Amino acid sequence: MQKKVKDNDLLYLAYTIIHHNPTTNCVIKGDSNLLRHLPHHKSLFHAPENRGLPVGNLTSQFFANVYLNELDQFAKHVPKCRYYVRYCDDFLILHTSRQWLEEVKEKVKPFVETRLSLVVNERYGFVHPVNNGIDFLGYIIRQGYTLVRRRVVNNLMARLDEYERRLVIEDEAMRQFIYAYDVLEGLRCVLASYFGHLKWADTYDLRNAILERYSFLYEFFSFEYDCILPEYRFASLFKTSRMQYLYYTGIFRHSVVLFQVGYFYEFYEELRPEVRDVLSLKRMKDNKRGTKYGFPMSYESVYLDKLIKSGTTSVVIVKETDSYIALQRQFRNRTWQNKRFTCFGVI
Repeated sequence: MQKKVKDNDLLYLAYTIIHHNPTTNCVIKGDSNLLRHLPHHKSLFHAPENRGLPVGNLTSQFFANVYLNELDQFAKHVPKCRYYVRYCDDFLILHTSRQWLEEVKEKVKPFVETRLSLVVNERYGFVHPVNNGIDFLGYIIRQGYTLVRRRVVNNLMARLDEYERRLVIEDEAMRQFIYAYDVLEGLRCVLASYFGHLKWADTYDLRNAILERYSFLYEFFSFEYDCILPEYRFASLFKTSRMQYLYYTGIFRHSVVLFQVGYFYEFYEELRPEVRDVLSLKRMKDNKRGTKYGFPMSYESVYLDKLIKSGTTSVVIVKETDSYIALQRQFRNRTWQNKRFTCFGVI
């Protein structure tokens, strides 16, 4: 009796999951316009009634294995495939005879159509020599090493091109890096996904080539020990403006930090003599906030020109804002080739 109850509960749970329609009363997060680029046959919004399972739900992988168990049994017991591999809905069969493989293919196709109401994808249902490499699960498997599909690499580069257009603005005089926190978080997820895929193949040189081509990534991330660490996250809670100022001067020790307070840029410590001489700032009188020097924001361009022309290697501007928004400019003419200007906002 107890076993019968458990079986009924299991069947009820399976029925509920399988027949649940996730497209009703769903909450779409992110950019809904991206759904228009998704092929109709890969979207449940366009699937026929009682067809399809939600991707990302672990039950989809589980039920794929349950449903295709009959294919496994057929392949092993009817044509007696010795080298048969299946991962969810992808499978491959190896044999030394091309004719035998063609015969098995003609047996498998009607079986999945009549027994499972499925169709073998003709795009991948070909017989190829092993010397060409086995194209399986996004990898090209060869004897002694494994590569990733060119399509995977092209898709990654297309995504990186898109993010570069959003985060890097370049003209004849400068190169600007935009610290948009939400965009950078999306980029981090993309990198983690693709690099997680690449690491299971022999892609050491490929990964280095990608990072070299898209060098802007080093502005926002560090890549150590296969970890992608964000460099754009900064502390946001400080009791005083001076504490926040000292925090950033500690991070950018070799830069001149312009720290915005209201409509002014303020300094809360003694400036290096060469910086003080270039800016020609006078020491302020003692005050409650501990401000040593300062100048109005309206003179920003004037003082930036002075710092850059003086040979200052890096200028960092910390601005008051409600989100991470930043610019980094690298001046490119002969005089300023090695100079940097960075501007970012902090919460």
